[in-house]
Amino acid sequence: MNLATNPAVRTVSDRKESFWFNGDRFIVPTCSNPLDPYLAMANRQRTAAGRPVLVGDWTATHFSCPCCPEVLRRLNPDLKVIVMLRDPIDRARSRFIEQIRMQRPLPGHGNNTQVSFPAYVARQLPVIEYCLQRAEPYAPDTPLGLMLRMQCHMWDHVLGYSVYDAFLANYFSYFPDKQILVSYMEELAREPMAVLRRIEAHIGAPPHEYDASRVSTIYNSRICYGWSCAGPSRSNASASGPSATAPGSVTNTTAADAAGAAGTAAAASGQASTDTAATASAQGAAGQGQSQAQALAQGQVQAQAQAQAQAQAQAQAQAQAQGAPASDRGLLVGVGAEVEGTGAAMDAAIQRLRAFYRPSMQQLFAWADQGRIAQVPPAWRAAYA
Repeated sequence: MNLATNPAVRTVSDRKESFWFNGDRFIVPTCSNPLDPYLAMANRQRTAAGRPVLVGDWTATHFSCPCCPEVLRRLNPDLKVIVMLRDPIDRARSRFIEQIRMQRPLPGHGNNTQVSFPAYVARQLPVIEYCLQRAEPYAPDTPLGLMLRMQCHMWDHVLGYSVYDAFLANYFSYFPDKQILVSYMEELAREPMAVLRRIEAHIGAPPHEYDASRVSTIYNSRICYGWSCAGPSRSNASASGPSATAPGSVTNTTAADAAGAAGTAAAASGQASTDTAATASAQGAAGQGQSQAQALAQGQVQAQAQAQAQAQAQAQAQAQAQGAPASDRGLLVGVGAEVEGTGAAMDAAIQRLRAFYRPSMQQLFAWADQGRIAQVPPAWRAAYA
C-alpha cells in the first residue's frame, strides 16, 4: 500500500483495513457499531503523527456494503472516496482462487474447496439471478429497488461484488461526483505513479517521493499472497502470467492478481475519514473394478496432496526469504487447472458471466461518457459491448 508511505497519510487503524463496519466476506454489515471507538482510533493516528495528516480506511468491502456510504457521510460529509475497479470477470476469478488458496468458505459451498470455477458459476449465478428476478417489480433507480439489487449481490463476494454499477450508484446517492475518484487496475498496472499522483491530488495530500522499486512491486499475486509477501515487479510481470489471451478467456492483469477486488478508499483531514475504497463424484463398477477405481482415486488424492504440500512449502520458503511474518505468508494450497477451469467449460462460464455483467458495465460506460467517472479501459467496451 504505497500511499500509506506518504507522511501526510495515515490508516485509521494499525492495519490497512479496520473492518469496523463490515467483515472481509459474506458478513452482515455492522453499520450500527458505535462510532466513538472508531473516532478514537482516527484521533490516535493524528496524535501519533504529531502533525496534520489525512486519515483513511482502505478496504474493498466498504464498496459492496449497502449501509456504509450513509455512515461514512455522517462521519465526514467532505469525505474523498477512491474506487479502484478491475475487469469484473478477472476480479471474480481472482477472488475465487484467493478463497481456495486460503481455504476459506465459499458462498453456497461451505468449506468445499475442490469445486472448479466453472462449476461455481453454474451453481451460484442462478441464485443471484433468481434474487434479481424477485427484485424486478421495484424500480432500480429508487432507494428500495437499489437496496434489493445490492442485497442480491452482497451475499456472493465472488460473483456479486463485480456488479459495480449498483454499489457505485449507492455512493453517488450520498456523495457528489467531485468527491469520488474512479480508477482502474489496468491503469495502475501500466502507470502506477500516475495513479498515485491523481489520488494524492484527489485527497489533498502533498506529492511524495515514493520508492520506485516498491511502486513497481505486485502484492497479493498468484506467486505470493499477502501485503508483506511481494510478487514480481511489474517490469517482470509478463513472466508470471500472460499479457494477452485468446477469445473466450480472461486476461490476467499485472496488478493484484490474487485479491483484486473492487475497492474504495477515502481520506480527509480534520475529521474521521474512512476508506471506501462450485465437485462432482462418480461411482465405479462393483467388485474388483470398484476396488481398482478406489485405489486409483486414492493415488490421485495422494498425488494432489503431495503437489499441494510442495507448492505450500515453496511459497512459504519464498515468503520466509522475503521476511514475511508467519501470519502473512503466501498461498496455503496449490490451485491447479482443474480448479481454475479450462476448455469448453471455462469458455462457457466466461461467456455467461459476460452476459450477466454486461448491463452493469454498460452503465459504467454511460457514466464515463457523461464525465461522471474516468473513461474505462478500451478492452472493457470491446468485451461487454
